[in-house]
Amino acid sequence: MGGVPFGMELADAAPPLRMSEELPLHINIREPRWDQSTFQGRAKHFFMVTDPRNLLLSGKMLEDARRVVENYRSGTVSPGLTEDQLWRAKYS
Repeated sequence: MGGVPFGMELADAAPPLRMSEELPLHINIREPRWDQSTFQGRAKHFFMVTDPRNLLLSGKMLEDARRVVENYRSGTVSPGLTEDQLWRAKYS
């Protein structure tokens, strides 16, 4: 049960792979997604961090998101994981 992309059901997930070809290897998810030296970048970051839709996520969905982020940091990515799914998992 490791590396299920956020938003995918466990039954749909394949075994995790090492860094997938779909994701760039240089994504630094320890930093904000948008440039914080611009107003637009700070606004996008603020709205993503304070997204009220996160209140509606179940415990399982939050755990899946946490697992996606931890797996990415360790170099393991499930097949089909996109950059947008990775960032959404980070901000959940």
